[in-house]
Amino acid sequence: DVHTTINVDMQDIAEVALRGVMDKWNAASGIVVLMEVATGDIKAIASLTKTGPGQFDEIQNNAVREIYEPGSTFKPVSMMVALDDGKISMTDSVFCENGVYVGFGGGSRMTDSHKYGWLDVPHIIANSSNIGTSKLIHAAYKDHPEEFVDGIYRTGINTHFGLQLTGTAAPVIRRDGYWDATRLPWMSIGYNTQLPVINTLAFYNGIANGGCMVAPRLVTSVTRQ
Repeated sequence: DVHTTINVDMQDIAEVALRGVMDKWNAASGIVVLMEVATGDIKAIASLTKTGPGQFDEIQNNAVREIYEPGSTFKPVSMMVALDDGKISMTDSVFCENGVYVGFGGGSRMTDSHKYGWLDVPHIIANSSNIGTSKLIHAAYKDHPEEFVDGIYRTGINTHFGLQLTGTAAPVIRRDGYWDATRLPWMSIGYNTQLPVINTLAFYNGIANGGCMVAPRLVTSVTRQ
């Protein structure tokens, strides 16, 4: 008998809610994971794929088997690394170019959803500014970008959580030494990096847990009768 952390009622609610949202927005796939903050116990995990008009089925557990570019959810990771390294402070401000920036080279054009001017670090995070985050990280690490990757590894977000399951995906946070004009700024806002959903959840769970990251857990014990 395999004893898991899943709460049947929570699992049912998660699946019904996910199905409803996917149907509303005609989504191709969707994931919900509910994890207890203090223990890391997974109370619900649902992963649905659209298989036909109004039809959504669980083909595989994409929360642990697939990797995705985390996008904006990665910005607090970048800020945490820079703060921990003493590269920035909470009072630092940067001009966010009124929503469009082309200064990193390589022909890249970075935009924000709003025309932000000057923002300090808390407001860069609160407003999820691509330009503010990338300009700060680029200025701090452009001469030694490998130090930024070292800091990401220190957070633990790159941990391969096996979850007592076969076929779980490992994060891809590159340490290949190749740095063109765009890799560092785009990495800082969640691109050029791939993570399983469960890793992003574990990072934010660590914030909610007072700074202590706990490994997600799905199986509590296996017994024979």
